Amino acid sequence: MKKLKILLFICCAFTIGAQGQSTPPHKDDAMSEEVKAQINKDVWAPFQKSYSNLDSELFMSIQSKEIVRVEMDNNKLLHYAQYRAWNERFFDMVRKRDAEIKIEFSFTHRMYMGTTAFEAGYYCFKSKHKGDADFAIRGYGAFQVTLKKEAGKWRIVSDADHSTSIERATFEAAEVLN
Repeated sequence: MKKLKILLFICCAFTIGAQGQSTPPHKDDAMSEEVKAQINKDVWAPFQKSYSNLDSELFMSIQSKEIVRVEMDNNKLLHYAQYRAWNERFFDMVRKRDAEIKIEFSFTHRMYMGTTAFEAGYYCFKSKHKGDADFAIRGYGAFQVTLKKEAGKWRIVSDADHSTSIERATFEAAEVLN
């Protein structure tokens, strides 16, 4: 019985000690500056431009045809055709209000392996209405995307987000996309 207690103690101590140690990331998981630059060029720059220009075609060109859009605040999943229709309605609504919009991103996680990447962070949504001197922050959100390289370009295959109440300092403490 004493040996069993000692064995049990050693197993528990080993398990607790092992849980406190983190496994170093696989060397391919860390995102190189070259991969970040390519993803920024293929996905994030066109994303921002599509918002500034209210360009649904450009916006949908960065989405995989296999996209799963997760609207966490609305408890809703959309596939490509539904997401396209939603985006067209959204940009039309902004146009009808004679407004302009911008979106900014900052990243808390950026990793990849081969032709798959995962990125998470915050977005800042801004708008400017007719007569406004400048853009005003309308809200922040937290996002997670999975990207796949398709025909040599990175595309969004999964996009989940939800609104969040962070301060500008939290947004800027992450890796801000310039």
